Amino acid sequence: MDTAAQRRERSEPELVALCHRHVRAIRKGVEQFADGDDDGAYGVAIALRVLLHYGGQGKPLLHSLGVIKSMTYTDGAEYRPPMAGLVLPSITLNTDGSLRDFTLVPNGAQHPDPDFRNPPREYTAWWKNDEPINSSNGRPLSREFLVTNMANQDGAHADVHVNVVYDQLKSDFMGFQFHGNVQIGSALATASVVQVGVELAHTLLRCAPNLLPSPWEPGRYFPALTT
Repeated sequence: MDTAAQRRERSEPELVALCHRHVRAIRKGVEQFADGDDDGAYGVAIALRVLLHYGGQGKPLLHSLGVIKSMTYTDGAEYRPPMAGLVLPSITLNTDGSLRDFTLVPNGAQHPDPDFRNPPREYTAWWKNDEPINSSNGRPLSREFLVTNMANQDGAHADVHVNVVYDQLKSDFMGFQFHGNVQIGSALATASVVQVGVELAHTLLRCAPNLLPSPWEPGRYFPALTT
């Protein structure tokens, strides 16, 4: 029996429920990261890939739900000169240098999401073309590059061969040290993926609140529904 040929089309309620599950995974991963466990970022990357990435013949879940190109995406990056990176604007360290708390997004004004300073971006610009992630060597990278490499190489798959640029991001601490010798515990790769997850959650809050799981409770990095 050819089991591969036995397929059916998911209904819209099934697709919405699947979206709810992946948004919950993003929220869980962000909060896990905020509690000091970098592994939360890998679950965020997998969920973001499912929701956002066009790969081969596969289409992202937000495409199947008909919203991926109609939404404008919240942009929490700090666009600064090379060597700056998409870094967290506020960090608090434990005495051993591990991350205790951080502020994912800077306060801004004149923006649909008051916690972000940049205007919303359309999908292709936000996901593919913008390169807000600058590593210590000054190379700019897109959200798509970072998320898909983390999901494909350290998340849903565990490749024997890894992309060298991505691999360097996992140990790139932007030169930050605590008392001159203890590195901050969270690297640029995990911190940036977590921020992309928060950006997407804010986007859905603003543009497609029906795609958020219910009940939706406000949290450290997730505002309350206003509609």
